[in-house]
Amino acid sequence: MKKTFLAALLWAGMVQGAESPAGVAGLSEGVRSLLSEEMLEIEKGMHAIFSYMIRGEYGPIVSTATKIQDSFIFKKQLTDAQRKELKA
Repeated sequence: MKKTFLAALLWAGMVQGAESPAGVAGLSEGVRSLLSEEMLEIEKGMHAIFSYMIRGEYGPIVSTATKIQDSFIFKKQLTDAQRKELKA
């Protein structure tokens, strides 16, 4: 649940950043790159889940959702300095 909240918070930050020059554009290139990669991976997983739902294949939904949860790039690659930058 915490990871879903983090993803939603980051998405909200991206949307707000579109309106504010300090939003995502205010982040360093490294953090922006990781954020972009993170959102693309989540998008791929969500598309896969949607396809499984349409086909009624519920087993792969659990597997894909777990992969999304366990493979967060931020969790694995953010430095302490980048975490502080993102929270600020």
